[in-house]
Amino acid sequence: MTYTSFSNLIQAKLIEQKAQITQLISDLVRIPSVNDESQIQSYIESFLKDYDLQIDRWEPCIEEIRQHPAFIPVDYDYTDRKNLVVTLKGLGGGPSLALNGHMDVVPADPTARWKHDDPFSGRVENNRVYGRGSVDMKAGLAT
Repeated sequence: MTYTSFSNLIQAKLIEQKAQITQLISDLVRIPSVNDESQIQSYIESFLKDYDLQIDRWEPCIEEIRQHPAFIPVDYDYTDRKNLVVTLKGLGGGPSLALNGHMDVVPADPTARWKHDDPFSGRVENNRVYGRGSVDMKAGLAT
């Protein structure tokens, strides 16, 4: 399969699934994941449970990470900040593809400056989903 035909296949699937993807984005936006990913992780786990996927949620050991030569010190507290890893096993022996995203969002304050309702409404208007995280990164998670 050529790159072009593969790209066309992906685009066709996205168009075919547009309503479901839009609903999923809206659902994800409704989950206020401001520095707490647990609720959205549970939602995604539940959403994916019927697919043939390996799902693993685990808490990184910051002490082990600190030992890595590429570690950059940060002021974040990783306590109760689990990671969710979803794996779809390939069929052949070729290279793997890893996709990475985040589920947390920055605070929506001041909410009075939001043009469309509550920042976590997930409102759909004119084929657009409005709300905190709709672009970064919940739409990416849904697609």
